[in-house]
Amino acid sequence: MGAGDRAGRVKAVSPRQAAIAREAKRDVGRAASYAAGYSTAKPATSTRRATTPVSTNKSGQYAKSTTPAAVAPGPVQDIAPAVSTNPADYESRVATEPTYAAQETGWQKALADFQANQKLQSDQYKADYDTQVTQLGKRRETDLASLLEDYAARGLGQSGVYNEAQEKLRNQFATEEAGLATGLGQFGEQQTRDLGSYSSAQEAERAAARQAAIQRMILAAGGGG
Repeated sequence: MGAGDRAGRVKAVSPRQAAIAREAKRDVGRAASYAAGYSTAKPATSTRRATTPVSTNKSGQYAKSTTPAAVAPGPVQDIAPAVSTNPADYESRVATEPTYAAQETGWQKALADFQANQKLQSDQYKADYDTQVTQLGKRRETDLASLLEDYAARGLGQSGVYNEAQEKLRNQFATEEAGLATGLGQFGEQQTRDLGSYSSAQEAERAAARQAAIQRMILAAGGGG
């Protein structure tokens, strides 16, 4: 290739290279200007709520947000009230405590049996009393008739001696009948005392059982630890 051809080729290529060079310079200038403006510009204050950055995975697809999921609050734990250890707080419920309730049933049955037995004894005693009073009345009539017959046979049926003897005999029968009535009254009074003693003994057992029942209730409620 001659010098002229080389010169022509250089001249033919040079304008294109120059244009490319000029365009490259402009690109560099624009990049520098952009970079300078970016570095000195104040960051704009945005009122938009910040969002989680979105990135892509190796396949070029948008990756899911890595924001941790909100955790639901756990259940609210109720604070159990303090267990009372005051016996007075359980008094109104003692009757519902199983062991005490069974004991109470037993006491009531025992008292009913005791009273039924007392009534049976009282009825028997009263029947005996009535029989004795009836027999006493018959004996009185017989004895008074015999007394009159005896004194009349001796001609003293209207005498003061007979009247004294008759009054004495009547007083004897009255005293005997009063003794029967006193015995009946004393029997009833003794039954009343016996019932009182039996009831008192039951009440003492009941009081002790109530305290034991209350302690069991406190333990069952968790207050005996």
